[in-house]
Amino acid sequence: MSIVKMSHLELLGLAKDKDKILDELYRSGVVHICDARNIVGTEQKNTEEEIRVVESTLERVKDSINMLLALKEVDKREFVRNMKLREFVKVGDDAERLEQSVKTIQECQEKIRDNFNEILRLKRSLTAYLPQQIVGLSGVVISTSEEAFGDTKKRQLLDKIYKAITDELTEDLIKKFGLIKDKKDNFRLEFRIKKEDFDAHAADLVIFNDALKRKDLGDGNIKVTFAFPIKSSAELLSIDREIAILSKQNENLLENLIFELKNLDDLRLYSDWLKYKIDKLRTSAKLRYTKSTFVLECFVPEDKVDDLWELLEAKFDSVVVEVRDAKKDEIVPTLTRNNRVIRKAEFVTNMYSTPRYDEIDPNFTVFVFFMIFFGFIMADIGYGIVITFLGFLLASRQREENGAKRLWSLIGYGGIFTILWGFLFGSFFGFTHADVKIIPQGVMPNPQNDTIVLLLFCLAIGIIQIITGFILRGLNAFKKKRYIDGIVNGFMWALFLTGMVMGVTRYLMDFFKITVDAKLYSVLQAIESPGLIVMISSLAIAVLFAGVTSRGFAKVTKSFSSLYGIINLLSDILSYARLFGLMLSGAIIAQQFNNLGMGLMTSPVGYVLGVIVVLIGHVFNVAMSVLGAYIHDVRLQYIEYFSKFYTGEGVAFEPLNAKFDYVIINDKEGNL
Repeated sequence: MSIVKMSHLELLGLAKDKDKILDELYRSGVVHICDARNIVGTEQKNTEEEIRVVESTLERVKDSINMLLALKEVDKREFVRNMKLREFVKVGDDAERLEQSVKTIQECQEKIRDNFNEILRLKRSLTAYLPQQIVGLSGVVISTSEEAFGDTKKRQLLDKIYKAITDELTEDLIKKFGLIKDKKDNFRLEFRIKKEDFDAHAADLVIFNDALKRKDLGDGNIKVTFAFPIKSSAELLSIDREIAILSKQNENLLENLIFELKNLDDLRLYSDWLKYKIDKLRTSAKLRYTKSTFVLECFVPEDKVDDLWELLEAKFDSVVVEVRDAKKDEIVPTLTRNNRVIRKAEFVTNMYSTPRYDEIDPNFTVFVFFMIFFGFIMADIGYGIVITFLGFLLASRQREENGAKRLWSLIGYGGIFTILWGFLFGSFFGFTHADVKIIPQGVMPNPQNDTIVLLLFCLAIGIIQIITGFILRGLNAFKKKRYIDGIVNGFMWALFLTGMVMGVTRYLMDFFKITVDAKLYSVLQAIESPGLIVMISSLAIAVLFAGVTSRGFAKVTKSFSSLYGIINLLSDILSYARLFGLMLSGAIIAQQFNNLGMGLMTSPVGYVLGVIVVLIGHVFNVAMSVLGAYIHDVRLQYIEYFSKFYTGEGVAFEPLNAKFDYVIINDKEGNL
């Protein structure tokens, strides 16, 4: 649980071996490439134009993949490919064939879009042949005949493609609405309408004589049939046939797209290969070149340098590597090495800022305090079980170790601590031992009866976190060999808070009339005077020597600002009262929904309604409590805790490693 020590490597190799060397560095997974220094006799290559070309190709490939995925019913396979790096690199050998496939797909897509837009235009023109009285009566939009829009598999797939490629799309412009063509190519429109609505327009419809017929359906509706004049039918037939031709063309284009489905998996691989190529081009821009050589600078974890050197030495005869320790004035990337549990807290820390290379890794303490606070706010066995299950379930559905996976895992672990606090408070979905005897008796004070005790408890664990922050401030200063700064501005403030707790706890017990065990009370009395001495003396040192490392008048002003900082410090401590407020509100809401639901359970119907009310209430309470717990927990870490010691603004260690969608390289040697 620490920040990994880095070594700086300067590598000199032949230009002809550059791509192969970069491939090996990628496979190692331990190399963070940085901009090479301005080395005499070398120059930097501009790869921006080449990157733009490859990015454009990648976008076209992605569009083609999405086009084929619109035919999901044809290809339902989930696709993830495990590959060796050498095998993956060879994907580019098939680039010409795959780009021809992309060209075919995009041409089909463009032609289908053009045809479809023309079909929409023709469909809209059909409305002009319908008298306005009928339009107002039927409320329908005329579509095309059954010949053009049969209910076929191709029709369904084309509808999927239309939705994928067309911005403007309404269902009534795709489906058949009742425009019917008979054997003599005459058209009629059929629709249903409520009888009273038809009767209200009957006077306006008399002018259509035999063209408009009605049939009572016996359910309060009538079926209306409007026969178009022969002249209109002839014009409608022409439009209908044109639409049918365009639809047939689209069906033929669909056949071409279905044929290209055989390349879908290869296109997925190719899209990841293009990402890899872009990553290498960006890396190449960081190097320096002569006519026949290149220079690469990078940072590598110190314990991986020997392995990397052996790898390069075994495969390349003409590679020269110079290794040295990272310098103080260099921007060194930060790599934290934590176990799989503590690593989840990196999501919280890095969302604020990446730790600096010369800082102490805060993730262990962040994880501990985050979990304690989160579990305390929720504090319910039932809620904890639900949160744990959902958190780890949603985390398991993430294929990569990304931010979403770490967030859901963090919530899952928070659920475990929620269960622990739930046992301490004796709460199960808002019910207690007094309600259901099988629920364990809690050992913590009742939040509704002993508010002062729990409020002071929250302030106490807040003080513990702030003391930890000041200790870490001192350790960070010691790490940078600023010993006086660490003692005065770090450890002394930690002692001040420790002495304050020792000196005032007994007084608070008496003031709030809190009864404690006699032995504990005697201990509090015994440590009261030493605590006050520690508090006053440490405060005096912290204030008087606050500006000892400063120059000039700042030596005095820092003492005044340090003394004023006590107000901010007390304000920070009071901020931890939110833990109690959030916990109490969640507990009360749970109990109120239980009471409301139980109150309804006086009949069979009442039991059903009561269960529904309880379920809805607890779902709402869990969702809001998790949201509140996460937001306020994070706030306490960032504002009250990090402000005491954390600088951040570091550069994350990012090994040469493209982020792939479909490929997992399984021969990488790095073990970070």
